[in-house]
Amino acid sequence: MSTKYTILAKLPINLKKEHYRLFKDKQKYILKPIKVRHLKNVFVSHYGLCLKNLLLVPKSAPNLKGSKDKTFYYKFWRLTIEQYFVCKYGKSLSSVTLKDNNKYLLIYSKWFGYFFWITQCLPRLFMVQDKINDYVLIYPESWGNMKFVNDSLSMFPMLQKKIILSDNHLFIENLVLPEVHPYTASFDPEIVNLVREKLHDYIDKNNINLSLGDFIYATRQQTNRRMLSNEAEVQKLLSEYKFTTINFEDYNFFEQVSIMKNAKIFISIHGAGFANINFMKPGGSTLELINEQYAKTEYRFPFWKLSSALGLNPYIQFCKSENNPEIPIFVNNNICVDLEELKNNINLIINNLN
Repeated sequence: MSTKYTILAKLPINLKKEHYRLFKDKQKYILKPIKVRHLKNVFVSHYGLCLKNLLLVPKSAPNLKGSKDKTFYYKFWRLTIEQYFVCKYGKSLSSVTLKDNNKYLLIYSKWFGYFFWITQCLPRLFMVQDKINDYVLIYPESWGNMKFVNDSLSMFPMLQKKIILSDNHLFIENLVLPEVHPYTASFDPEIVNLVREKLHDYIDKNNINLSLGDFIYATRQQTNRRMLSNEAEVQKLLSEYKFTTINFEDYNFFEQVSIMKNAKIFISIHGAGFANINFMKPGGSTLELINEQYAKTEYRFPFWKLSSALGLNPYIQFCKSENNPEIPIFVNNNICVDLEELKNNINLIINNLN
């Protein structure tokens, strides 16, 4: 019988009483150990969803269990089962059969992006690192344009790859499947610390040491959404506290790892780049700038939990939203930072630094 263990995440240190309701039910979560599974005759959709015996494989992807939407699993099972039958008996979908002596390694799922690469894909690679040269990595064609993916994979120079063209589904005879925890925001301290340790070791061994100071602010000025409407004022205030303003896009993956390894305080608006806190040393502090609309609905972004699992000190600041009617998803609206509140938070963080 598998052993369950309970994680109690550290609440944001500056959490206001009126926001406590958003966090209280998410502070504690239960995890079960995950393992590397070796499966025979599995159908893998182009999304990376795995089907065996006409059922989705447990722990093959996150978020297949919905706490409110009870049909969430069914939705993706139905999608995958339809793709399976069309590939097996029809002609309108493309599929590839991998039936040979190779063991094919799968580390991605439908939910994919920089955040998922850091918190789920890389951990899955490290789970099999001792035997990784014995496997062939399933490599979606789209990864060829993702520099962070290919930078990361350079850590495994002998890794074999099987490039899968877009929209191709797979029938795999021998599948190696490192499991994931069921939910996106379920961070296992052992796993996230393993990722940090492995990446720190790699940059140290390869003499990659880029430091831009103890205090880092990551701007989103190079994006076209979810920015600060008072960016100039925020940067001016932060400069008074000796913060270095950076665009993560200006640095390769391992340079970003080094920058964050050397940082003691990190501030940014929430987004995929915030996952780089995974590379900060224990004892550092993070301040996430968040759209205030979450305070009126439900705060789902998980970075305070990631901070806690890494031994960091999480802080948050809810900010006014522009509420642009042309942007249907409120999270993508620009926000305006209250400068006085930001100043108070920075002082609090600095005073609490280890």
